[in-house]
Formats: sequence, structure tokens, C-alpha cells
Amino acid sequence: MWPTHCVQGTSGAEYHPGLVVKESDVEVLKGQVKMVESYSAFGAGGEDTRLADMLREQGVTHVYSVGLAFDYCVGSTAESAAREGFKSFVIRDATRAVAAETEVLMVQRLADAGVVTLQSQELVYGNRTTLQSRSQAAQEARQSLKDTQ
Repeated sequence: MWPTHCVQGTSGAEYHPGLVVKESDVEVLKGQVKMVESYSAFGAGGEDTRLADMLREQGVTHVYSVGLAFDYCVGSTAESAAREGFKSFVIRDATRAVAAETEVLMVQRLADAGVVTLQSQELVYGNRTTLQSRSQAAQEARQSLKDTQ
């Protein structure tokens, strides 16, 4: 098990003062079941954070995972999101791994789960698509146009 960290009510669990928090935001609490390593924000080992249900209720289809640590919580959350049927992404330049060895293992797990990894500059802000998917859509549209001519 990990050393005690991010304990509710302590300075280790405080949000950065520059973080913009809205009333509509949802705080997901995990690690609430003693002796269960719940790396994923979706829960694990009998812990259900209800995140999947909350996202579905809001019509969410895509999950973008960032933060610390890539090879544990971030990667496990992205993997769970894909398993739950969401289109799952990890923004690689917005996360860091604990160790090179576990990073390699997580990269493989994410690939096996169908999680897409991308860089933040690939995101199209104000839209739920990426440049990669826009480019792919443009290529498909061009091909379709050729097919009809």
C-alpha cells in the first residue's frame, strides 16, 4: 500500500488556489474502503464511486484523463473509462509516471484497452473532438466524395 496521502481535511488534499471550481463540478471520492487499492476514479475491488453512472446521466461519451500519476491513478482511470464504454483519452503531456518500469506497463495496458493517448496541442478547445479525429473525418469525407463521383 501507498504511504498515507491526500487525506481529506489535510493540506495534502487541498486544491491548488488557482483551480477554478464551479458549482456544477463533481468531486469523486475514492480510496474510501480500507485495504482496497482503488487507483481508478471509477473505483475498484468492491468500491464504486458512481462516476460511470454520473457521467452517463450527464450524456458524457468521452473521458480525458490527466494528473498524477500516469502509471497508477491516471492510467487506471482511463482504462476503466474504456471498459465502461466511454471513448477514453490520456493527455500525455499533462501527466507524469512514478517510474519508467511501471510507465511501460501502463502504456501497454492502455493500448490493450483501446485508450487513445495524445498531447494537449492535439485538442480542439470548445469542441469534443481532437485534431486527429477531425483529420480522419476530413479524409473520410474526401474519400466519400471521390466514391460518389
